[in-house]
Amino acid sequence: MAGGPSATQMASAMTRQKTAYHYSIDQCDVCDKPALAEFREKRLLWLHWLNDDDVHAIWPQISSALWNDIAFRTIANMAEAPCCTD
Repeated sequence: MAGGPSATQMASAMTRQKTAYHYSIDQCDVCDKPALAEFREKRLLWLHWLNDDDVHAIWPQISSALWNDIAFRTIANMAEAPCCTD
């Protein structure tokens, strides 16, 4: 489809929004600032795995699996339904 952003581009934009922290680590009221820094680094990696990987992003795979399941169950249910012809 011409003109609109792809799902991958939209997911990447969402990831960028989520990774922009309002406060720096020094401004956070936490005792273990190195652990917070490590968490933020891990979170970036996890968000990349969920959304930004062009081939193996997790959310598109989950979405595809769910829609395949919905389609299968719908067709299977229709096949098991009694015929309405007289």
